[in-house]
Amino acid sequence: MGTTKRCLISRAEIARRVAELGERLGRDYAGPNMVMVGVLKGVFIFMADLVRALPFPVEVDFVRLCSYGAGTTSSGEVHITKDVEKSLKDRDVLIV
Repeated sequence: MGTTKRCLISRAEIARRVAELGERLGRDYAGPNMVMVGVLKGVFIFMADLVRALPFPVEVDFVRLCSYGAGTTSSGEVHITKDVEKSLKDRDVLIV
């Protein structure tokens, strides 16, 4: 049985907003000390677009979190299944 899908936000609207966020981050956080930490797996496409929209280079790292186990209901406990690999000490960290 097929599922009907409809677009809620257009690609153009998403691109416009990502560009706005990149510009805002450029004003608020520009500097060599920023690391952007993405929460896998849902972040990777958005985060790639956001990194490209930044007016400065940024280091990137990822974490993976789990709260569902084998079921479809959250256990209420969050477990880190992949931690950051870069040191975050004395860094500006943006979690995406």
